[in-house]
Amino acid sequence: MSARLYAATGSSVARLDEAGGGWSVELSLAGSPVLCLAVDPADRDTVYAGLGEGGVRRTSDGGRTWVESGVPEQQVFSIAVSPADGAVYAGTAPRARYRSD
Repeated sequence: MSARLYAATGSSVARLDEAGGGWSVELSLAGSPVLCLAVDPADRDTVYAGLGEGGVRRTSDGGRTWVESGVPEQQVFSIAVSPADGAVYAGTAPRARYRSD
């Protein structure tokens, strides 16, 4: 399996895949204020993006498509996926923390 990286650029998500001694780059969620990312440790194609406006988005296909995840707060500044049980945590403004199983 080749290496893969995800990066929040502030205006999109960049997915970098190692290929033939170099890297290929794909951008998704273009025009979205992406502040943070979390990759599911059990599945590298499942990624959560915390947005400055728009809550949390989730992809299960490596960033090709994204869906809203139902966090009621718009500004998400931190996000994490627990390797123990797969729970997703989101820190929002105003001060709140959400957990989804």
